[in-house]
Amino acid sequence: MGLGKPILYLVTPNKRKSKDLPFDISHEIVIEHTSREELNNAPQREAPSFLEKVRLYSEFLYGLRAQVKEKLNALKDKEREILERLLIENRRVDEGALADLLGISADKSEEIRNLERRYGFIRKQAERFHNRGRAYDIHSFEIHPNYREILEELVFKTKQ
Repeated sequence: MGLGKPILYLVTPNKRKSKDLPFDISHEIVIEHTSREELNNAPQREAPSFLEKVRLYSEFLYGLRAQVKEKLNALKDKEREILERLLIENRRVDEGALADLLGISADKSEEIRNLERRYGFIRKQAERFHNRGRAYDIHSFEIHPNYREILEELVFKTKQ
């Protein structure tokens, strides 16, 4: 489950009801069985829908990975450097720290805008602070969670 892959759950109703399972697995296939015969027959009945789910999941990931790879190949050197730094940091980095790390002004950086808006690899967040009655925002940047795993794999494993 931690790998984000489809799972087929087998449940014995006299020990645990499928309605009592955690909410975060409600999208998974759950097979209830009360006898050995049901246990033997259920996977054959449910296997086609489970295999279809695995196939669709694999096709989606393959397509997403291909899109990310294409976008990565289009990055300029400075964009790639920023992306690598944010991947290494593995947390939100405020614009001041980003400026210190890379010597750029995050609010004026075309590379940051491209990574955020054009490629969608990073996301910008603003936190509002108040000091002596004056409000100000501090912006921070992080790798978009939908892309993190694929980016880490493509950016760092290709260099090894």
